Amino acid sequence: MPFDKLPSESLEELVNWEPPEVTPLISHGILEPETVLLVYGHEKAYKSYLSYSLAFALQTGTPWFSFTTRQCRVLLLQSEIPRRLLRRRLVKFIAGNDLYPRDLMICSERFLKLNDPRGEGALKVDALIRDYKPEVVIIDPLYKFLQGDPSSAVDVNNWIEVVERIQARNHCAIVIIAHTRKRHFDEEGRSIRGPQELMGSSNFPNWIDGMVEVFRQEHSTVELRFTDMRHAEEELPVLQLHIDQATTKIRRIL
Repeated sequence: MPFDKLPSESLEELVNWEPPEVTPLISHGILEPETVLLVYGHEKAYKSYLSYSLAFALQTGTPWFSFTTRQCRVLLLQSEIPRRLLRRRLVKFIAGNDLYPRDLMICSERFLKLNDPRGEGALKVDALIRDYKPEVVIIDPLYKFLQGDPSSAVDVNNWIEVVERIQARNHCAIVIIAHTRKRHFDEEGRSIRGPQELMGSSNFPNWIDGMVEVFRQEHSTVELRFTDMRHAEEELPVLQLHIDQATTKIRRIL
């Protein structure tokens, strides 16, 4: 049976190749085109609010806290909040943060599984991405879009393979919002297990390009810690953010 030869090149050919200029989606190596970013933390850590702030910043090309962004199309896949309550939350978020990305595409599907055995979930997402052509797809939260056991290596590996194929076909970056499982903190209340707290975490570190740990310090203060940032050329500072619960306004305080 005939087959296509695998592409190969000499080291000299690779060195002499001039790749096209590519502008990062988020500066400092946080999010490059066609890469994967994981945002994770415990429950009630404002991860969804941070996903909105990320989506709004990218869709409008405005800074994401202290980082610059490139304006691009964003698709938010969310499966945790009913449409009515999501609308109420986003209306407040628009007013509180003085941003209104009208063309941000949102898919609220409560029972969409990307790795369902019949492949229907992946086909539906593929079709949506082909129609809208986003450069960034945000999945919030991971466990809602995964069929099977989030702590099972088999189920999570299957999910990763499906997402990789969707990404390869559509040349988009993926941002995944994920919950952690057991709490393991140091004396200052910080996570001491890092990515090992993720559901199905043993399968993620080698796949993703960067992780942002979200730690809720007080009732309205969160800390962002940038870990394992594969494409960052320097260590990124820890950010402290204040989130006004009444208005949902997010601002950097450190």
